[in-house]
Amino acid sequence: MKLILSKLPSDDKAIGNAYNLLGLLYKATHRLEESVECYQKALDIYTQLNYHNSSQIIATHYNLGLVYLTLGDSRSAEEQQIQAEEKLSKSPQIQDSLLRAQVEGLKAKIQTEYGDNTNALKSLEKVLKDKEQRLPPIHSSIASTLNDIGIVHENMNNNVKAFEYFKKALEIGKKSLPPDHLDLVDYYTNIGRIYDKQKQFQLALGQFQLALQIMDDYPRDDIDRIFKLNTYITDMTKKLRQS
Repeated sequence: MKLILSKLPSDDKAIGNAYNLLGLLYKATHRLEESVECYQKALDIYTQLNYHNSSQIIATHYNLGLVYLTLGDSRSAEEQQIQAEEKLSKSPQIQDSLLRAQVEGLKAKIQTEYGDNTNALKSLEKVLKDKEQRLPPIHSSIASTLNDIGIVHENMNNNVKAFEYFKKALEIGKKSLPPDHLDLVDYYTNIGRIYDKQKQFQLALGQFQLALQIMDDYPRDDIDRIFKLNTYITDMTKKLRQS
């Protein structure tokens, strides 16, 4: 990637695209600070080249917002979402339902973080409908939205509904994502958490172990996720002994 960047002129939009791609790659490997840096460079380049309301800059605001959410920085994520929404409203791409769905999906994630579950659920159901109309039924983006809806239902103590959405997300994710993808780790973890709430500790343990197996098979710098999974597994083991 550095070789590609060195061969491009400084005023080439492809440099912004390359930094955006680097941001995606760093996020996928949980190198979040580096991901933020790359997305910010991409935004700077798009702005310098007057791509103020382009689909590229809107998508980059969306991607950067997701990274900030992963870092637990909801305020910065919201700033990116607002900028994406404002630029989309002025963009020729406003009729692009998938781009709208991305921006609306980020807004719903932020609403979930703030505890606004009712509005988050409405937003996510709309996003899911748009994606199902435009994307193949087995698509990782649909799986992601199903998982987000499951999280909102879990927050509202609708555990049966949450379980349904988490299971659908996993089914699609297993068919559409590479086996090392962190989304699969999250899908297994979420299903395990619902099994735990239903006191099905053996089933919960199995899900947490599957999630941890992915982390073991494809090592990466994600100490928090590994620690959380080990804690879940220890807790399930204790509950099984006590039951």
